[in-house]
Amino acid sequence: MRAIVGVLLVMLLTSLFAFNVAKADFELHIDKRWAVLVCGWLEFQIDTDIAYDLLVDEYNFDGVLYLSPVKSSDKVNLVANWDNVHYAFSTWLSEHADSDDLVFIFFSSHGGGCNTTGHMCWGREDEDGDEPLKDYWNGTAFVGVDECVCLQRHQAHMEPWEYEEEDFEKYWDDELRQDLLNISYARLVCTFVTCKTENSTSEPSCFGGGFCSDLSAQNRIIIASCSEKEYCYCDPTGSSYTDEWGVVWYQFLGCFSKPFLNCLYLFSQEFMEADMNEDSIVSMKEAFDYGLTNDPKYQNGEEHPVLEDTQNSLLNDGALSWLTCLDETQPSRIPPDINDDGYVNAKDAVLLGVSFGSKEGEQLYNPDADVNKDGFINAKDAIILGKNFGEGLENSESQSMKKLANLPKSEYSTLLKVQPNENVFYTTSTNVGDAFNVSIVVENVSCLYGWEVALEWNNGMINCTDETINYAFWTYYLGPWVSNPINNSVGRYHQSLTARDPAQSFNGTTWLVNLTFQIIQSPLEGGTLSTELMIKANPGTDYCLLNTSSSEIPHGFINGHYSYISPRYMRGDLHSVNGLEAYKLDTTQSNIYKVSTVTAYQHNTVYWGIRVWKRSTEGVETEITSGTPVAQVNRSVDGQGIQTATWNCPNINFSSTDSIVIRVYCNNGGSWILQATFTTDQLGAESLDAGTWTVYYWTKRMYAFLSGRQTTIGYFRWRTTTYNSRIENFTVTLD
Repeated sequence: MRAIVGVLLVMLLTSLFAFNVAKADFELHIDKRWAVLVCGWLEFQIDTDIAYDLLVDEYNFDGVLYLSPVKSSDKVNLVANWDNVHYAFSTWLSEHADSDDLVFIFFSSHGGGCNTTGHMCWGREDEDGDEPLKDYWNGTAFVGVDECVCLQRHQAHMEPWEYEEEDFEKYWDDELRQDLLNISYARLVCTFVTCKTENSTSEPSCFGGGFCSDLSAQNRIIIASCSEKEYCYCDPTGSSYTDEWGVVWYQFLGCFSKPFLNCLYLFSQEFMEADMNEDSIVSMKEAFDYGLTNDPKYQNGEEHPVLEDTQNSLLNDGALSWLTCLDETQPSRIPPDINDDGYVNAKDAVLLGVSFGSKEGEQLYNPDADVNKDGFINAKDAIILGKNFGEGLENSESQSMKKLANLPKSEYSTLLKVQPNENVFYTTSTNVGDAFNVSIVVENVSCLYGWEVALEWNNGMINCTDETINYAFWTYYLGPWVSNPINNSVGRYHQSLTARDPAQSFNGTTWLVNLTFQIIQSPLEGGTLSTELMIKANPGTDYCLLNTSSSEIPHGFINGHYSYISPRYMRGDLHSVNGLEAYKLDTTQSNIYKVSTVTAYQHNTVYWGIRVWKRSTEGVETEITSGTPVAQVNRSVDGQGIQTATWNCPNINFSSTDSIVIRVYCNNGGSWILQATFTTDQLGAESLDAGTWTVYYWTKRMYAFLSGRQTTIGYFRWRTTTYNSRIENFTVTLD
């Protein structure tokens, strides 16, 4: 087996199209179909010839423009140099294609980029910052890398192994993206098959998946024979082409592109095998899946073809490729959508589960759940549903339905909740890298036969690292349906599990899944990082819990909350800062408590509050509060413990040597009396940040007759974790 670098770019370009949402039907009819085929390396010409024969002989395209390094046959229209490739997209396609047409673009050539070890292979540093993956070290920083299609400058009497980098022109991903902007179209599929050679041209490797980030857009499908950083491979065909100087160019077919292209020949054996739902159409999704399944290099883990069709506002991920083919009439339904509502989700899984194990002619048999139409509802159907789980339509009606409110507990007897509800951690006892666990629990449910849940949080603070699913409450089940449930880049967990016959539905209270989270970011000194752990329905769904009829079980929600706090503690030890001796206001707590009291000989409500100053190195204090204590708390009856209040701190400009002074006051029926003074170190900051401070006071009120007199005593205590007086969300911007 020989490895080769080639780029197969199949582009079907799509605009918005009408469909009947209620029936999940598209019924799109293409007017005309146009194609541009580019062979950039003569050893891959057989790939491009097969694509040409498919489009002309099998699908009767209205126009095909074929470019190759030489005009080797009557099929070839232009030499594949940079100017002609640019012309093909910016002019020829622009002049021919219209808004209800299909455009198919096919590249077969070497490709340039950056490999998994960070080695630059004929790529270049990203020039416009659009590459999301930045893992190439340029000697100063990690940067992104642009990918390219290599275009051979065919040289007289030069053997294939003699070609070097200077013998190729490069057509960059950014240039292709720009050239496509002026094309009108009705559908877009982008397929890249890139390969690797063993001769001196082995330096330009593969990297086809790298085009996804540049070309992914509304109504486009992108298929790549390998990921952004890896090689892909091909086999010799036994055929060859001899150029006008007698140089023999042996022909190679990509390990992915061979089955991918072969299954598109109408009613061939490969076509019949790829037509999973037996509708006499092989969609781009079916062709991709067939290429994947029959790619030996994918099976042994050497290349990983990619399908990307996420940027479609009317469709969820994966749906457009089901609904696109090379024919005039496009597919109208996503096959695993058993209930035909436009989504592949837990509702379909429940219907499959209820009929699981049945065969045609039996009472439980549901022909819609027999996804592969073999007369049996079994694991084969479940695998197909699982591979396409989450695909479907997306529309304004469903968008409004899927916004799940965190309804009060009293609204429903059945609850779906995050437990524990509050997950609060402090920098004094918890470190970055530490883990915590939450459970998603269903409470007081009846007739539960399936669940599908998404949990969302603000990414960058915590990462979900593990899931443990509860399989115990159903004796038989299908799933879990989501193969990659954790997406920390957006802060999202999505999973589903459904029962299957002969399992009984569940009644009662149980946990569905336990999730482990890891803390990955510290708060600013004195600050707080917090996020909701919000239960949401997955896009395309308006449910989380389903019964045996695949209907929603009404339920309420209780979300969770995470906080990681770096308080400024009111310590009991003294220090001198900017000429002021005061108790420390610091990010660690001390261990011996202090107390201050105010006594009044009458029955009073006791108040406590703070005032805040900025103090310069010369000892000049500027009050930030308005002259009256803020963040006030009070006790009108006897009691003790922590009380909290808030104050909206403004943004204040600083000198780096400035400090903050906090004074705690108590009012016991008269004037405000100073209890304690606290100061930070010189903060080295350029400003005090605007934000809502939360002030924690340990207070106590005691009323008694002492020496025959009414006596009210107000206590303020600090300095220890027991008497944990402190301020949270007090942050600065460092100089």
